[in-house]
This record gives sequence, C-alpha cells and structure tokens, in this order.
Amino acid sequence: MIAQKTTQNTFESFSPSSKVWVYQAESQLTTEQVAYAKQQLVSFTSNWQAHGIPLQSAFQIIKNHFIVLSVNAAADNATGCSIDASVKVIKHLEQAFSMSLTNRLQVATENNGIIEVYNMHDLINQLKAKNIPQETLIYNNSVSTLADYNNNWKQLIYDSWLTNMA
Repeated sequence: MIAQKTTQNTFESFSPSSKVWVYQAESQLTTEQVAYAKQQLVSFTSNWQAHGIPLQSAFQIIKNHFIVLSVNAAADNATGCSIDASVKVIKHLEQAFSMSLTNRLQVATENNGIIEVYNMHDLINQLKAKNIPQETLIYNNSVSTLADYNNNWKQLIYDSWLTNMA
C-alpha cells in the first residue's frame, strides 16, 4: 500500500504574496459535487509539484460556489507546467459536473446570503439602471495574491471594479 499525504494545508499559514486562483461555478455545487471536488483537490494538492519539487498548496471550497487554490510563496512558486496541471484538474471537474468553472464573463453577487451568477453584460445593464441593491456584494475572481484575496475578493458592488464598466 502506498502512503498518501493526508495533512491539508490552510491559507492562514501562507505568505500574503502567495499566488491564488479563484474558480466560480455557474450554479451552486451539490453536496455530492463538493465531496467529489474535495476528493480530487486533496489528491491534487497533496501531489502538486513544480519541476519535481512539491508545492505547499491548499484549496478551499467557499459557499459551494467557489474553488480557491493557493501556493505558498514563502515555500515555492508554481510554474507554467504546474499551473497547467491545476487547470487540468479544474477542467476535469467542469467535465464531471457538466458546468463551467472558468467562464470569466459570469459574475457572482451576494445579497442577503444568496449568491446569484450573472452574465457580466447583463449585470452591467442592471447597475446602469440602478436595479441592484446598495448592500449587494460582488466577487472579484481576478484577485491573484492571498493578500488581494483577503482584502478585495468581496466588495460592495457600487464600490467595485464593475462600476468602471457601467
């Protein structure tokens, strides 16, 4: 029997400059999909390497809508091939779930604890018409570091990057 690493890293121990990738599901993941994603991601992050060097990495599944991957910059950095490997795992999940996790034209908002996913152009039109409540949050999935993720991933929609497009 092959021993498998069972310890899962957490973002809390990672450097603020650590690389982060956020993937958003087009609809809420089911309990079964979350369990499958966790299984796949534990296996992947436990064995993720860059040029044969193990990466100190972790993942989170947030609100059954977001998959967040990170590599601790204080330990090692992901490289082109290792990043490609992570995308391959995400693409596998997309295929398994028959659902997009990589469509950057879909934007998630949250109001009163309910997450809704919009086509970006439709959401911009809703913003222009002032049809979105002021307290609505928007998720900025283009964050690229752990510090940016912690400070800027969730924003009030009218204070967000999207208002520059409205």
